[in-house]
Amino acid sequence: EATTTANELMRHVRELTQLYRPRVLDDLGLQPALEWHAKQFQRQTGITLSLDLGLPPARLPSELETVIFRITQEALTNIARHSGAKTAAISITQETEQLHVEISDQGCGFGIGPVLARRDAIGLAGVRERVHLAGGRLEIVSQPGQGTRLNVVFPLPVLVPA
Repeated sequence: EATTTANELMRHVRELTQLYRPRVLDDLGLQPALEWHAKQFQRQTGITLSLDLGLPPARLPSELETVIFRITQEALTNIARHSGAKTAAISITQETEQLHVEISDQGCGFGIGPVLARRDAIGLAGVRERVHLAGGRLEIVSQPGQGTRLNVVFPLPVLVPA
């Protein structure tokens, strides 16, 4: 019985580790990782997710890929928990020396000031901190009854094709 319980716990730890930082992110890059996560998200939540991924042909620095993956994860978690939306969208576009990431839903929305002032809004605070540490800019657009949109802009380093 103890062996069975230990094996189940190890399986659960592996699943959590895979969700937090999937190997596909390290091995194949951001686009396959986001596509994998989108499939998992849709299967688990029933929320339809559209992806428009216009990533540069060369891989981004691993730190930036990780930041984009994690903020996308957090935003989708918030959509599933709080928005009541049936659909959501992720768009990533490259513009000269910038990368634009937009994550949106047509859910219930919220008043930004009161939510950000709450001490338990750690998800959005984490997104804000990750973006800031990566040298990016974050804009949160939301109003009650009108959905939510996160706009993030990151400076792009000079990329060398792989």
